[in-house]
Amino acid sequence: MECTEAQYNDMKKFCKERVGDGFNHAGYFLYWAGFLAPKPMFYTYLGMSPRWYCSEIVIAALKAGKMLDENYSTAEHPDNLYHHIKRNSMVDCGRNMKEVTLQFV
Repeated sequence: MECTEAQYNDMKKFCKERVGDGFNHAGYFLYWAGFLAPKPMFYTYLGMSPRWYCSEIVIAALKAGKMLDENYSTAEHPDNLYHHIKRNSMVDCGRNMKEVTLQFV
């Protein structure tokens, strides 16, 4: 996704601050329960660091960089998140860049 250097730095800072946070097992397996599923910051009330599953931390990082509206859900199925951001991202990921020819006009 295209972003400014400031947005990139904000997202990178957010991610660096999350190193060591655990996986949100309860939130992941209770995703279907909606608002009853524990969110990442719930664990801080128990004296623990936040816990995340993949799309939760991606959403939070994108919000930190103001790439997603603050009102966007904190938990989203990865496929729903993909469909939300796909118009703003590359069709393929960087791991396949050797197979892609880019042309700049």
